[in-house]
Amino acid sequence: MRWRTDSSQRPGGFTVWRVGTFAATVAGVMTLLGVIRSTRADEEEGRTELLRSGVVGRHVPLIAAVLTALVACAVLALGIAVSMVAVGEPVPGSIAFGAGTGLVAVVFAGVGAVTAQLGSTARAARGLGMAVLGGAYVLRAVTDAQPDTSAAYPWHWLSPVEWMALSRPTPTSAGGCCSCRWR
Repeated sequence: MRWRTDSSQRPGGFTVWRVGTFAATVAGVMTLLGVIRSTRADEEEGRTELLRSGVVGRHVPLIAAVLTALVACAVLALGIAVSMVAVGEPVPGSIAFGAGTGLVAVVFAGVGAVTAQLGSTARAARGLGMAVLGGAYVLRAVTDAQPDTSAAYPWHWLSPVEWMALSRPTPTSAGGCCSCRWR
């Protein structure tokens, strides 16, 4: 990652550099699989029909799964921000790191909701969702290897996995904390 030089000297900068993208990816996997499990897999097991036999609307299982994932994302973001502040990192950067990781998870909760509707089985939905997440990770890796002057550099913004890093949650010589590079 291009911004690690100055920030890797502090615990927060080192943490973001070493595990930031990995944490965002794992958070995406968490919400993606959680939403699919709570929607398509429950439908295959017959639990959804049992719920729908009562006074429950058609969309309630999907809404409940997405809301649960959103609460998990908020708890994750808050936990990351609080833990970064606890080790002495500046509050704005800690909030940016936590929120960035949580928002990546929110994107993949949406991907899970869509793939749960597109896939005919839970296995197909998981495969589609993981393919989207894998594609985002590969796009991030390919564009991260490009120089700043490359025509592929703006493609960084197409990968949700890269959004947290592009927000620059740690101080750098390129503009301070939370300075997005919009090239």
